[in-house]
Amino acid sequence: MGQFSLNPISILTHLIEYSIMLRLFFLSLLIIFIWGATVIYRELPQNVVLANGTHLAWQDCTFFDVDLSWEVKTGQWVFCGFLTPANQPAGLSEPLRLPVVWLKRPFWYWGGEFSPMLYLAGGPGGAAYLELGEYWRKWQGNYLDARHDLILFDQRGSGLSQPKISCTEWESSLLAHLDKLSDPAQEAQQIQQIFAECYQHFLAQGIDLSGFNTKESTQDVADLMAAIGGDQWNLYGSSYGTRLALSVVRAHSDKLRSVVFDSVYPPEKNAILALPWLWERLLDNLLSECEIQHHCREAFPDLRVAFAEALARLQFEPFSLLLPLQLQDSEELELMPVMLDAHRFLHVLFYAFYSRDLIVELPAMIEGARQGRSDALMLPASLFFSSLLDGSLNYAVYLSVDCADTDRAIADADVMARQGHFAQEFPVLKQFLDVQWQYHWCHVWPVRDVGAEWRQVVKSEVPGLFLAGQLDPVTPSVWAREAASHFTRGYFFEFAHASHAVLDTEPCAAELLKSFLRDPHQSPDAACVNEARALEFTVLE
Repeated sequence: MGQFSLNPISILTHLIEYSIMLRLFFLSLLIIFIWGATVIYRELPQNVVLANGTHLAWQDCTFFDVDLSWEVKTGQWVFCGFLTPANQPAGLSEPLRLPVVWLKRPFWYWGGEFSPMLYLAGGPGGAAYLELGEYWRKWQGNYLDARHDLILFDQRGSGLSQPKISCTEWESSLLAHLDKLSDPAQEAQQIQQIFAECYQHFLAQGIDLSGFNTKESTQDVADLMAAIGGDQWNLYGSSYGTRLALSVVRAHSDKLRSVVFDSVYPPEKNAILALPWLWERLLDNLLSECEIQHHCREAFPDLRVAFAEALARLQFEPFSLLLPLQLQDSEELELMPVMLDAHRFLHVLFYAFYSRDLIVELPAMIEGARQGRSDALMLPASLFFSSLLDGSLNYAVYLSVDCADTDRAIADADVMARQGHFAQEFPVLKQFLDVQWQYHWCHVWPVRDVGAEWRQVVKSEVPGLFLAGQLDPVTPSVWAREAASHFTRGYFFEFAHASHAVLDTEPCAAELLKSFLRDPHQSPDAACVNEARALEFTVLE
């Protein structure tokens, strides 16, 4: 009778073979699944024509010779198209078209509700920078945990939208006058005249600039949401984007799941009337921040006096600077001669307050100006003048939107009454504010007013996250606090040492955003807000 014996080596060999085959089988299934998912995922959405005539058409990711090179790497997860609004501004050479980019969430997050994030750029007239694919990929991953689709688009007249409307004379004239100085009132009048001529140029072409305002953009946003579909939209707006977001909340709250407001610009606030108060607040913040920090107080024991003496010096002894500037359509920085007097210095100072990195340089900048050290002003001055010339803001759109939104029935007395103690203490600042009002650009840009009803406070039950920087020079935190108070689920967070566009600089703000998106009906944990980094002011060497 034979004896059956088990060979351990043979058994082990078979087990290994079966294990490898099983792994290969499941790997094949996974590959087929991923292939099938990506094939489905990469299919272009259907073109849509809405009942009002607006249509959304999808295409490859090339916008007017601007190739989204990032789409090549992840093309199956990115869709591009054009929204053509039904309500077209009169007189344009071709139909107005707004470029749209749709970044899909990774397919392994399928199955949950479709609740995309729609990004509303600031300005007005600011681009969404659709070509910065790597930036937006990281934005989606860092702030949305990649769990939400991200929709980007350029608003009317901005970025890659077509056709282009712009005041090209502004940039060429500014370049021609950078190395020259004139009386501040005369210089302001010259700039105002440039925009007056630009407006008349559009008027002569029959272009209706009143077709570029927040009301029209609100309808564009509503049409874009309707064309893509869904009623669980999230909005993110920064700066002017918050004003547009508030307008969308007022008119189309039924489509919204949540809204994030970063650096809030409510429709009821008048930027012209606010300017004197904003300057008071800006200087108060700077002097207070330096006073409470020992090393700043020790290095600059009387910053108030230094500020007065810096203004006086620059008024009579302007600096002659050679600045590296970023010009529109130029990849390289170009050295340009620039004259800097007291009035231009105030422009630079206000601009510097937009950035935490520049705020820490301000005491040294003021002291440097007082001592006649032009090197202390090189960086902020270069960044400020570059911002005027790099094409990042479309001034024709900026004026069309802001002048339509702003109640221009303002008397001289209204503006003067808002000038506080700093304007009285520093005569150069008072002259600066007077000139800003007297030659305000909206005086020569008479677009159609959006109406008093649009400027009413926005009240809503839509959950809203309101982020604000205490040092923000242009959208103060009190505006965000007030706006949040009109939302039944308005969650307000102020960052003590942050400035404009909080999400860009405060890691805690990103955590609040992610927590809020997970459950918009619960206030995010605010523990990290109190851990915000303190300012570390630079000392003049």
